[in-house]
Amino acid sequence: DIDATKGIIVEAWGAGGGGTVAYYNDPSGAAGGYSKAKINSPTAGDVLTVVVGQGGLVGDTTVQYGGGGAGGLATGGYTGSSGGGYSGIFSGATPILISGGGGGASAGSANDGKAGGGGGANQNGGQSATASVGGRGGTTSAGGAGATGNSCATAGASLLGGTGCAIAGSEGGSGGGGGYYGGGGGTYQTSTSGTPNGGGGGGS
Repeated sequence: DIDATKGIIVEAWGAGGGGTVAYYNDPSGAAGGYSKAKINSPTAGDVLTVVVGQGGLVGDTTVQYGGGGAGGLATGGYTGSSGGGYSGIFSGATPILISGGGGGASAGSANDGKAGGGGGANQNGGQSATASVGGRGGTTSAGGAGATGNSCATAGASLLGGTGCAIAGSEGGSGGGGGYYGGGGGTYQTSTSGTPNGGGGGGS
């Protein structure tokens, strides 16, 4: 039984994005966000659903539990990593608290393509320095845009990170973190393309 006069303290940590091959630069996926809140007046019979986000995976083209976006498939190259899923507390379909997942890292990406961290409650997700390379962070009102380079990464959406893009033989872009609104996916690079590759944006 819960004493309604005391309320319930809840905390949530979003899952981290998938790391990548460490042949140079930082191979880490981005960290998930953190949130803490109090449910002041729980009501008898209320059913709360707890979602625990799944961590992103290296070189992975599947959506992770909690909406971590898929990496881009690069046959014969380096497939992008998936983003981490959000963690949260729901009453029915209504979110009470959500912590965004971190974006997945892209193989050998430069500093301007680093994955973005997840946001806490009412916070935007993180993002890389360059919009053409890395996915944009999810905000409190919209999914983060996909990286604009090569025009193939997808934007994040409600509770879902965007998908990274890639082509055969490339260093694939990685997925955005899940969140209240998910981060966008990153783009790819080939040995002949001018656009660097990047990680996904963090979820909000």
